Amino acid sequence: MNSVSTVLSGYALLSASEVLGCGCLIVILIAIAIVAVLLVKHFSPEQTKKREAHKMDEKFSRASLERRDRLSRAGACCANCRIPHTRHLDYCNEPNHRDPCYNYDGPNDPDVQQTAQKPQATQAAATGVKYSQANDSHTIQKSGSTEKNIDNAIHDVYVKTSGLLGDHFWKNGRQVEEFDIPQYGQDNGDIYSPETMVRNEAGIFVARIIKNSTEFLDLTSGYNNAGAFFVFVSNGDVFTAGYEEDSNGIWRATVWKNDRVLHHMGDGMSNAYSVFVIDGDVYAAGHDTNSQGVWQATVWKNGELLYSLSDGSEEADAWSVFVIDEVVYSTGYEKNVKGDVVALVWKNDKILYKLGDEYGGDRGKTIFAKDPS
Repeated sequence: MNSVSTVLSGYALLSASEVLGCGCLIVILIAIAIVAVLLVKHFSPEQTKKREAHKMDEKFSRASLERRDRLSRAGACCANCRIPHTRHLDYCNEPNHRDPCYNYDGPNDPDVQQTAQKPQATQAAATGVKYSQANDSHTIQKSGSTEKNIDNAIHDVYVKTSGLLGDHFWKNGRQVEEFDIPQYGQDNGDIYSPETMVRNEAGIFVARIIKNSTEFLDLTSGYNNAGAFFVFVSNGDVFTAGYEEDSNGIWRATVWKNDRVLHHMGDGMSNAYSVFVIDGDVYAAGHDTNSQGVWQATVWKNGELLYSLSDGSEEADAWSVFVIDEVVYSTGYEKNVKGDVVALVWKNDKILYKLGDEYGGDRGKTIFAKDPS
C-alpha cells in the first residue's frame, strides 16, 4: 500500500512540474510575441521616418539656434543683398555673401547705411545678379557698365526636390505648395517616356523609350551597357538623355535624337539625366568625372562642355536643365565636406540658391522658369 502511495505521489509531483513547465513556456512565448510586435512597430517605415526627422530637427536646432537668434536680434539688412537679417539665412543663398551679423554695429552701422536705399531694377548700370524672391526683388550692385549680361535676366524659378523626408517644392528659393511639373515628352497626343534600368536577355542594360505605354524603342544594340533617363520632344523629334558604354568600358553621357546618337559627351565616366531643346540648340545636364575620380555637375550645349558647375573637390551632379532668354538654369546637388547632400540651383555657372539644409538630404530633380508673374 505504501509503495502504491509513493508511486501516486511521484506521478502527482511529475504532473505538477509538467504543468508548471508548460505555464512557464507559455509565458515565455507570450513575452517573445510581445517583444516581436514592439520591434516590428519600432522599425516600421513610419516610425523610422519619424525618428530620422526628429534627429534631424534636433541636429539642425543645435547647430543653428544661436546664429538664428543673433540674426533675429540684429534686425537690419544684409549689406550685400539687402534681405533683412531675420530672413537672410532662409532666402539668401549667395555663397560669396559674408554674414554681416558677425560684425554688426547696430542700426547706424555704415556698412548697412550705405546700402539702405534699394536700387531700382531698371537701372541700366546694374550688371549684377537680379533675384526675384516673393514680393522682394533686389539687385546686387557691381561695377557701372552698360554691357549686356544675361545674368541680369529676371525669372520665377521653380524646383522640385526629393530627399529623406519626401518631395518638396520651391519658388525662387522659398518652399511653396506643390505645383504642376511641365511634361516635355508629349507630342500630338503621343506620350514618350524612358524605361530605366532595363536589361536584355543577355543581361546587358539597354537604353529604351516607351511610346504610349505600349510601343518600345531600343536606342542601343544591346552589346554594351546603356541607359535612358529623360525624354524631350521638339518639333516631332524625340531627344533622349542617358549614357552609353564605349569600347573601353567607360560610360559616356549621351543624347539621342530619335533612334540615333546625336552626342557623346564627357571626358571620363559621365552621365546625362536631362535634355532641353530650344531654338535648335540641345542642352544636357548630368555629371562628368575629373582626374581625381570625383563627379562634377556639368551642362553641355550641342555636345560641347558649356559649364562645369562644381569645382570637383566634392561630388556633385546636375539632374535637370531649363533654358529661357538664353539663361541656363540647372538643379541637382553637391556634397559638403562632411558628405551631406545639399540641393542646389545654378543660374548659368553660378550658384543661385541652396534649397533646404544638409540634414534633409534633398536633391534637385526638376527645374523650370517663367517670366515673373
